[in-house]
Amino acid sequence: MFDELIDPPDDERPWGEDFEGEEVAQGTEGWDTDEGFVPDEKEKLKSYMELVGHRAIAED
Repeated sequence: MFDELIDPPDDERPWGEDFEGEEVAQGTEGWDTDEGFVPDEKEKLKSYMELVGHRAIAED
């Protein structure tokens, strides 16, 4: 009874959304940003850079 798994892991099950609102599978590598999660994929990185442009942190 206690030796059985309650729910087997399902790595293909989506667990969230990226910055464009598309589903992201569990275990996807990437970065959390102010705009949302950015997956480590060439096309997504390009879209993200076009969205945010070139930001600079300026100190007073």
